[in-house]
Amino acid sequence: RHWDEYKYNLKYKSDTMLPELGTMLKRYNTIIFLPIHFQEQAAGYYAAVADDLLMGPGSFYYVQRLVSSIEQTLEKFRTEYLLKQANKELLQTQSIDPLTGLYNRRGYFEHIKNLIQQNGKADVIMICCDMDRLKVINDNYGHIAGDQTLKMFAQTLEKYAAPGKSVLDIGCGSGILSVACLLLGADSALGVDIDALAVKTAKENGKTNGFSEPRFTVLQGSTTDKVTGKYDIIAANIVADIIINLCKDVKNYMNPGAVFITSGIIEPREDDVLRAFGENGLEVIARHESGGWLCFEARVK
Repeated sequence: RHWDEYKYNLKYKSDTMLPELGTMLKRYNTIIFLPIHFQEQAAGYYAAVADDLLMGPGSFYYVQRLVSSIEQTLEKFRTEYLLKQANKELLQTQSIDPLTGLYNRRGYFEHIKNLIQQNGKADVIMICCDMDRLKVINDNYGHIAGDQTLKMFAQTLEKYAAPGKSVLDIGCGSGILSVACLLLGADSALGVDIDALAVKTAKENGKTNGFSEPRFTVLQGSTTDKVTGKYDIIAANIVADIIINLCKDVKNYMNPGAVFITSGIIEPREDDVLRAFGENGLEVIARHESGGWLCFEARVK
């Protein structure tokens, strides 16, 4: 048994369970109280009538043995409890991301499975997207930073992704932002990434959520080599240096009134990015900040 499994509902009066101390002292000359230790503290006391102990030379020894036995039982009980807590924490590390406190892939699917089992006939919709291509940010600054930039970017996209809009996702990685735009109603999305694995993952994520060519297309290569045409939303959730380089050519892919949304920029690089915007005819129309990370919305001047 463990501490959290015990429930007490004692309705007995204490005077019916324990003798009144004054009455005991009248009947006996001496009462010895022996402490019972648990976790290096006195958890209780065992009362022994000294008169009986004095009459039987071996009696006190047996009382000591009894107290020692109780202490050993409590210590074994403590060890079992600690093992149970350790196993509980170990199980958590298998399903919870230690940095964010959120479910990892294993925990997510176990949680969803339990929800489905508990709600037999309920309709369930799952959106599954790999997050691996936040790798540059995650590897250098940790998963919390990656989550912050992604959340900030997604909230900004909500303002623009709508029916009739086309999206160019530069450095698309897992394709999560493209998929989000399509789920919000955008007509089409083109993702481009230099990483072959990222391209494969993005296509799989698109299919998982019901999107494939021609509505969702993913290409491997650089933007200038692979992308043609113009778009209403240009998304780049990468890092400052790559965004600075993109500023030189991004206008070539922007429809009139299009918005260029950038994120993955740490605050110390803000001036560098703003300078690149200005030098290439782009004007910032909105700035967002979260935990030292920046997101900009820009249009052609």
